[in-house]
Amino acid sequence: MRNNNAISELNIFLTNRCNLDCSYCFVKKKEQKEINGARPFDKIISYFINSPGQSKAINFTGGEPLLDFKKLREIIVFAKKVNKQNKKLNITVVTNATLLKAESVNFFKENQIDLKISIDGKKVFHDSNRCYKSMPLVSSYDKIINKLSLFSRYGLQARATMVFTPSNYKQLINNISHLKNLGFAQIDFSPDLYAFWREKDRAALEQVFAGFSVYYSDLFLNGSGVFKNSFLSRMLHNKNQSNKPICNKIHLDCNGNMYYCDKVFSLAEGKRVKFLVGKLGSGMDLKLRLKLLQAKQRDANRAIGLSCQKCNYRQYCYCLIGQYIYFEENGLDCGKYLKQTCFITKLYARNFLKIIDKLKTNKLFKQVYNI
Repeated sequence: MRNNNAISELNIFLTNRCNLDCSYCFVKKKEQKEINGARPFDKIISYFINSPGQSKAINFTGGEPLLDFKKLREIIVFAKKVNKQNKKLNITVVTNATLLKAESVNFFKENQIDLKISIDGKKVFHDSNRCYKSMPLVSSYDKIINKLSLFSRYGLQARATMVFTPSNYKQLINNISHLKNLGFAQIDFSPDLYAFWREKDRAALEQVFAGFSVYYSDLFLNGSGVFKNSFLSRMLHNKNQSNKPICNKIHLDCNGNMYYCDKVFSLAEGKRVKFLVGKLGSGMDLKLRLKLLQAKQRDANRAIGLSCQKCNYRQYCYCLIGQYIYFEENGLDCGKYLKQTCFITKLYARNFLKIIDKLKTNKLFKQVYNI
């Protein structure tokens, strides 16, 4: 491993297989031969945890990581064992929850693993976008709801991550409220950034977000049924980050290849080579990683035609590098799509800053967000 550029987040795409076929998933999934067992990942896990920085995050995603729970469990056990410096190590598994079992939930509880469930609110909205690949008429929503009892049984908090689209964004607050009533302790919601958002939808979305800021603030002011949001948490705990590095993440696929951006997983394997910055056998070239990131940052800035350096919301922005890679490689108008990403980022920031200003002295808000 060369260079000492700090990497604080490792995203492991444990498998590119999935039992669902979500309409907006960017990952190009197919059957393939994968590395047997977890041992080949030991070197990169050990390097990552022991590299500079006291706060480390490992995120398991895919594909559906629970399709290979044995490998997932082995890697988690090893990661905790190798953390001899007792750094702050946060491990998250992002799952569609349909394959959860008592054994896996108990393991996650015992090892203090954050579990994020992909669920889009009410059944009609969830099932319209998150369908079983081989059983399109079977409800994945019903399957998730049946699994929620495992969380209460083992005392594990359920966290939700939902996607809203141009076809259902007007129901955003209703879907969030539905998840709150199901008992989710954290609810994150993000837009389908790969869809085209028409001008009239953007204007209407602005009203929806304004409504959310009132809805969320009222939960704390009334002192009932509150939940956390990770975007808001980052805004509260990562202030003055205008000079933050381009990216502090590395992305590892199931075959041991390391990339500087997760959007490469939207591409066929043959097109991913130019984004490669390391392999399990030969290590990671951090100088090359930084060089490639900086080059794509310049390309994204030229495509959008805006001065990100002068933007008041730059520190809250969705990563334009990843968006640029996706749009460019898929032959889309980068400038047009990046500008809508910019618009939505500012929409989040403006309304979440309103929430912070309104609740900055609220005792419950300060308690929930540990401020």
